[in-house]
Amino acid sequence: MTLAGLALAFASAVALNWGWVAQHAAVASLPPLALRRPVHSLAVLFRHRSWLVGFGTGLGGWALYVAALRFAPLSLVQGVAAGGVGLIALFARRRGAAATRAQTVAVALSVAGLLLLAVSLGGGVHERPAHLSGVAAWVALSLFTSAAICLVPLAVAASLGATAGILYAAGDVVTKSAVGGSTWLVLVPVVLALHGGAFAALQLAFQRGSALASAGVSTLLTNALPIAAGILLFHERLPGGALGLLRVAAFVLVVLAAALLTAGSSLRLDLRRLAVPAGLAALAVAVRLPGVWHNALSQDEVASARILGEPGVAGMLHHVVRTESTPPLWYVLAWLTHHAGVPIVDVRLLSVLFGGLLVVVVFELGRTLVGPGLGTVAAALVAVGYEPVYHGSELRSYELLALLAAMFCLVLLRAVERPSPRVDVALGATVWAGLLTHYFFVYAVGAALLWLWVEPRARATRRRTALAVAAGGVLATPWFPAFVAQYRHDRFWWIHSFSPRVVVVTPLRLFVPYAGETVALGVAVLLVLALGVALLAGTHRGRLVAMLAVVPTAAAACAWAAGERTYAVRNLIETAPFVAVGAVAPLRLLRRPVTTAAVAATGVAAVAVVAITQAAVPHPPFQRIAHALVAEGWRPSDPVAVYGNVFSYRAPLEWYLPRRPLLDVSFPTDRACSELFVVSRRGDDFAVRRLADVRVAKLEHASLLSASPTSCVRVSTNPRLAPLA
Repeated sequence: MTLAGLALAFASAVALNWGWVAQHAAVASLPPLALRRPVHSLAVLFRHRSWLVGFGTGLGGWALYVAALRFAPLSLVQGVAAGGVGLIALFARRRGAAATRAQTVAVALSVAGLLLLAVSLGGGVHERPAHLSGVAAWVALSLFTSAAICLVPLAVAASLGATAGILYAAGDVVTKSAVGGSTWLVLVPVVLALHGGAFAALQLAFQRGSALASAGVSTLLTNALPIAAGILLFHERLPGGALGLLRVAAFVLVVLAAALLTAGSSLRLDLRRLAVPAGLAALAVAVRLPGVWHNALSQDEVASARILGEPGVAGMLHHVVRTESTPPLWYVLAWLTHHAGVPIVDVRLLSVLFGGLLVVVVFELGRTLVGPGLGTVAAALVAVGYEPVYHGSELRSYELLALLAAMFCLVLLRAVERPSPRVDVALGATVWAGLLTHYFFVYAVGAALLWLWVEPRARATRRRTALAVAAGGVLATPWFPAFVAQYRHDRFWWIHSFSPRVVVVTPLRLFVPYAGETVALGVAVLLVLALGVALLAGTHRGRLVAMLAVVPTAAAACAWAAGERTYAVRNLIETAPFVAVGAVAPLRLLRRPVTTAAVAATGVAAVAVVAITQAAVPHPPFQRIAHALVAEGWRPSDPVAVYGNVFSYRAPLEWYLPRRPLLDVSFPTDRACSELFVVSRRGDDFAVRRLADVRVAKLEHASLLSASPTSCVRVSTNPRLAPLA
C-alpha cells in the first residue's frame, strides 16, 4: 500500500509541476492581476485556454496527492513530491528557459533523494493520527508566518511564492488529517480556504518573477514543511540504524534540491552574507542546547509545565490567570507544541529557537547602525550573554520577549522608512504578540511612541504608524480583565523595596551574572552605554535603538521607586539587544582595525567565559533527590527539611515525587517527628538522610516541606506561601 501511495505521489508531482509551469507561461502574458478585482482577475484567467489546461492538470495532480495520502505517511509523500520538484526545471527548459548549473545539480540531487527514499522503505513506515489541536496550531502558525513574510528581504515574486508555499503546506497538513478521519467535513472548508489563499498568492507571483522564483520557492516550502509536520504531528517514526540515516539524507537531498532551484533566479541569495548570521545563530543554539536536557525543571518551569499539562485550552488559560503574572501567548504556543506530541522538557527547544532568531535580528539591527563588524560583536554578546543564555533553554517566555522587542524595532523602522499595508499589519501583529507575551513589553511600546513623537524623520508617517501600534494594543485588550486578576494575586510579593544599586547594574547583569556587588563596574558599563547612545543619536535609527535601550529600564525603575514592586532584571531582557548595540558603538572611535578587533574579541570572550560558565551550572538534581527520598522510604505523611531557598526546592520536588503531591511550607511544633528526611548539599552533590524521633527545631537554618499536617509540624496559613498547583 505504501508503494502505491508513493507511486501516486510521483504522478501527482509530475502533474502539479507541469501545471505550475504552464500556468506561469500563461499568466506572464496576461494583463496585471489584482486582489482588489477578484472577479475580473479570475475571469481573465479562466478565459485563457493554456492557463485553464495547466490549472486542470494541477487539480488532477492534487487529486492524486490526496489519494497518495490515503496510502502513505505524509513525510514520505512529501519527500517524493520534493524529489519531483526537479521537474520544474525540466519543464521550464522545454519551454525555452535556460537552466543554470545549480538547477542541473538540483535535478541530480532530487533523483538521488528519491532513490535513497526508496531504499529506506525497507525499514517500514509508522504513523498515528494527528491531534486536532496540533493541526490547529500548525494552521495558526502558518497564517501568522505568511502575514509576517513581508519582513524577509525577498523579491516580490519570491515573497508571494513563499506565502503560497506556506499556505499550501498548511492545506496539505489539514488534508492528511481529513483523509480517513471522522472530522473531514469540518476540515474540508479549512483546506479550501488555505488553498484558495495560496492560489491567489501564486498567481500574483507568476506575474512578478520567473517560474523558479515563484513556483520554485513555493514548491520548496510546500514540500519541506509537511515533512516536518509528518514527524511532529503524525508521529511518523524513522526506521532504526542505517535505514533511518538514509531516510534523513533523502529528506535533506530533496529539500536541498528544491532550494537550489531558486539559485540564479530573481531571489539571488548571497551565501556570504548569510554565513555570518547563520554562524551566530549556530553559536547561540550551541550554548543553549545543553541546558535543555541537562537541567531539571526549576521552580518557575514547573509552574509552566503544569499549565502545559492542562487537557483543554480553557483550562490552560484559567491556569495562567490563577498562577502566573504574565500574559498567555507563550503558554498557548508551548501548550500547542506539547499537545502536538512534543514532551514537556523538549518544549524548552522553543526558547532555543527564539534565541537563535534573536541573534540574527540583533545582527541585522547592528549591521545597519554600527557596520557588519560591530554588528557581529553585538550579536555575539547576545548569543553568549548570561540572561539570554540562561533563559534561552527555559520553559518560560523571556527569550520570546527579547525576540519580539528586537523584531518590533526592525518593523517600526520599516514602517517609517517604507510604509505599506503589509508592514502596518506586521507592526500591529508584533505589538499584539509582545503585549500578550510579557507585560514589560509596554515599556518598549512607550519608548517607541516617544521616539515616534519626537523623531523628525517619522513626521510623514507618524499618524499611520501610531495607528498600527494602537491597533495591536487594542487587539490585546481582551486580556485586560485577566491582567487585573493576575495583579491582584500579587505573585511578585517577593521583590524587595526600591534599590538604586540594582537599577545601576541592570545593563551589566543582562550579560554578566556577578554584578550584584560590583556597583563600580556597573557604573562603568553605564558610562560606556551613555557614550554609545550619544554616538547613535546621529541617525533616526540610532535614536530609536538608544530609546529602547534606556527608556524601559528607566520607566520600570520609576514605577519601582513609586511602590510598584515588579522590577526584576530578567523582565528587562527586552533591552538586551539594544544595550548590546549601544555598548559596542564606542568601538567605532578606535582608529586601528586591529585594536578594535582585539578589544571586541576580549570583551566577548570575557562575557562568554563568565556568563556561559555560570549558566552551565546545573540546577540541583531534583529528579535524583526525589528518587533518593523514595528509596529511603519517604511517604507523603513524612516532612522534608531543606537548606537554602525553600521555594527553589518545593515545586521541583512536587513535580518529580510520585503522584506529584503538593508540599506546604511548614513550621516545627514542640513534638518530635517519628520520621524526618533531610536534603542537604555535600560539596557539588546532594545527600538525603532519614532521621527518626528528631525535633525539627534542632535543625538550624532548615526549612520544612510537608504534604500533610502532622503532630511535629504545622502548615503555614500565609496565602503567599501556598503551593501553586
